[in-house]
Amino acid sequence: MSVVSVSKESLQRVKTALREFQTNVETSTEHIKSHAEEIVTSTRSSIKKQHALVESLENKVALLSSEIEQCQAQIICNSNQINSLKDNIADVSLRVSNLDGRIVQLDMQKQRLSASSSSADHCNDNSNQIYAIEHQIQSCENHRRQLDNQLSSMRNQENSLNCQNAKRHTEKSRMDATLIMTKKELKEACEKSEEMKNAGAAVESSISNFLIVALQYRQTAILTSNTNKSGIDKCIAAIEEYAATNLNSTVHLDSDTSDVVKNFRGQLIGVSEFESSQKAKMSFCGNMWVKLPTSDSTWTIPGKHYLEYVDLLQNGDSCFFEDLQDSNKDYVVMISPLDIEGVHLSDYDIADPRQFWNRGQDNDTDSEVFFANAASLISEVSDRLQSGESPESLSNDSIVGHCYDLYFSHPLNVVDCGGYYEFSGDGRHRYLAARTAGCNIPVHVYSRRINR
Repeated sequence: MSVVSVSKESLQRVKTALREFQTNVETSTEHIKSHAEEIVTSTRSSIKKQHALVESLENKVALLSSEIEQCQAQIICNSNQINSLKDNIADVSLRVSNLDGRIVQLDMQKQRLSASSSSADHCNDNSNQIYAIEHQIQSCENHRRQLDNQLSSMRNQENSLNCQNAKRHTEKSRMDATLIMTKKELKEACEKSEEMKNAGAAVESSISNFLIVALQYRQTAILTSNTNKSGIDKCIAAIEEYAATNLNSTVHLDSDTSDVVKNFRGQLIGVSEFESSQKAKMSFCGNMWVKLPTSDSTWTIPGKHYLEYVDLLQNGDSCFFEDLQDSNKDYVVMISPLDIEGVHLSDYDIADPRQFWNRGQDNDTDSEVFFANAASLISEVSDRLQSGESPESLSNDSIVGHCYDLYFSHPLNVVDCGGYYEFSGDGRHRYLAARTAGCNIPVHVYSRRINR
């Protein structure tokens, strides 16, 4: 058996180095987490500002459209009044022309009567007739002046309405041009907003995955470091006990005991090297998995809110559950699988995914393909439900029937944790298939966590 010479002082130095290493790992992890949260907050803030810009432009488009409609309505109203005035002007003009003709006739009749007055009797009769005719002429002329005043007033109204319409047309042309420009700005803002949302989701997903790796590294490093420190403490205790017997302060440890010291070297691996060494072991059916810090044999598929979920598991004693079904407040909603935490896997699942998919049955049925085919039809079933197709029709459909029965007839049960959802009950296979397919799934929110 080989021996290794180890002094008490060297073990203390190793223990100190382990403590410093552990502190550095924790500090670095917290710094990474803080920086990641800053990036996420900044990204969300930018997306929120862009969304506010889109809403502002939408309101501006709606206001301009309303003002243009009002302007067009006023133009139409004015045009109708102008047409009515033109008809009235024509009618009054005709009446004036008729009065002019009547006055001419009366004047000619008066002249004939004046010329035919030869005797006293005729003179008296003609005088009476001439007087009557002059009275008629005066009446016609008075009526004509009234009609002339009406014509003047109506023409003034017509000119005023024409001026108003000219201004309205100019104003409408200006608003039409502004509306075209604003709609163009709105389209560009909407496209940019959608791009920012997609990029933001990708950033958050990448950051979440990186934080999961960093957290797993920290857990592994701290666990191994504590194990090594415990071993070193035992070695130091053995040295002190040995020294108490007045032997030399240098002891000889066999190769098995000296491995505690050698293991420290393995703790000096950097995060990037840890990542590369773990990637091959962290994939379950294309999804990353990590071991829950609250269990030695339970693994989970982390989503975008994994760190919040871990904090809930470790510090959630003050929470209580509100049963939404008791008050008929439970509901079904379409959400992203990445917003669901708490989908657990066992050591057996991790070791043999095929047995997981086939429910522990060693047969030729490929259950993973069955669930994947169903998940690929979720969007189509959702669209057909929204368009009004009945559940019975979808369930009996030879193509999408199995998708409806799996996902919509019996949606996954989840608990609302405020910002994300916790998986509850059955449905791990359906969840993993939908997550791999990258589509939203219907869930039944039957309960809610509430902080005391």
